[in-house]
Amino acid sequence: MYLLYLDESGHAYDARTKFFVLAGFCIFERQTHWLESHIDPIAERFSTTDPRGIEFHGAPMRAGKEEWQGIKPADRVQAVVDILSLLADRQLKLKVFASVIEEEHDGSRRDRATKLRKRRERI
Repeated sequence: MYLLYLDESGHAYDARTKFFVLAGFCIFERQTHWLESHIDPIAERFSTTDPRGIEFHGAPMRAGKEEWQGIKPADRVQAVVDILSLLADRQLKLKVFASVIEEEHDGSRRDRATKLRKRRERI
């Protein structure tokens, strides 16, 4: 069985949002231990008492809010780099996916991947 993690950025039905991103990864259930063994040391740099309480969400990390308040920007950036590098770790065998939806000038939305796929089909 695979476990799935999904997250979104932006709001799909908010006209003020230019992009809506849905991204995530899936991992085979027996691989979660290996993923945790890579994430925990990164989290321990920011909380030795409760490393599992650290959430690696982009907006708070970038802004230095919530548990990231008071942490130097360079340290926050390095945490982002370290976490994102796990996506390319071949040992973890993560399946990564994303969809970016861009608002059209007329207020409608389109899926960029769908548009590109249709364009390739015509070629």
